[in-house]
Amino acid sequence: PALGGLIAFGQSFEQLFLVVAVLLAISPIPLFFSGEIRSDAPETSIKKILKADTGKNALIYGSNGFLDVCGGVLWPLFIYFTLKDVLSLGFIVSATSVIMVAALIYIGRVSDKRSRRIIELGTFGHSSSWIIRLMPTLLTPLGIFFSNFFSAVTIEMAYIPFMRKVYVEAKKTANSANYFIFRELHLNWGRILALGLVFLIGAIQPVFYAAIFASLAFLLTLRK
Repeated sequence: PALGGLIAFGQSFEQLFLVVAVLLAISPIPLFFSGEIRSDAPETSIKKILKADTGKNALIYGSNGFLDVCGGVLWPLFIYFTLKDVLSLGFIVSATSVIMVAALIYIGRVSDKRSRRIIELGTFGHSSSWIIRLMPTLLTPLGIFFSNFFSAVTIEMAYIPFMRKVYVEAKKTANSANYFIFRELHLNWGRILALGLVFLIGAIQPVFYAAIFASLAFLLTLRK
């Protein structure tokens, strides 16, 4: 992100898009030199996919897809429109990513012991992070960095133990392929909903208020 910000700041977005296009074009090359791992073709159908998991998890996945778009697409756009500074945006995202490496390791270790408590703290923390992000006094480079970091940590606190549970349940199923196709299906309707709201409303910021409530869906994983 910092390098992308430097290119956009020093050159232009056209140059940045050209660099990205080249990177995308050469990225599959290592795959031609790696071995292939094949598995038996799974027995799959629309009916089996739709019944592969529960409605509760479908709502959690959809909310997660909604938050993916809010945090990964709309929030960077909002920062750019607010700060008008791609360089600051690049360094904010890069700094957050570097610090998150250590945070993720710690969250993963604690989640193995106290997953329920971590999900609760992460859920309420991430929900409140959307309120904090929109405070006018924090819409500065330093304020955005801290609110961005707090949001990134709290979403992972909810997401890591939840996904641990997902993979444990997937191993118990007869066909894990259907299980994960089900997940992707519902992730994408959440993403479509977030983008659809932006086009329908014609503004980004109101969608963040919906993210406050979408974050609370992780609490459903605590219900038996």
